[in-house]
Amino acid sequence: MAIQVTEKMQKQINELVASGRYADETAAAEAAFDMLVSEERKLVRLKAELAIAQEHIDRGELIDFTRERAEFLMNQAKADHKAGKPISDAVTP
Repeated sequence: MAIQVTEKMQKQINELVASGRYADETAAAEAAFDMLVSEERKLVRLKAELAIAQEHIDRGELIDFTRERAEFLMNQAKADHKAGKPISDAVTP
């Protein structure tokens, strides 16, 4: 499959290759495609998490987000980090 790139895309690819970050145009394009696929996967996961949240809202299962709740969550996150627990994909950027 062949694709056409815009003038803007070609300029950006050339700059990435010239910077030494990528060996050639193909490497730069592959990196861009890999990032696109990764972002699309994140979007799918985010939409699934939002659907779960909407189900909770629809059932009236809400928790007030107070200063105390924020502090509790922060302390829990710190404890989990110290314990070596992995961070859920649902809360990572």
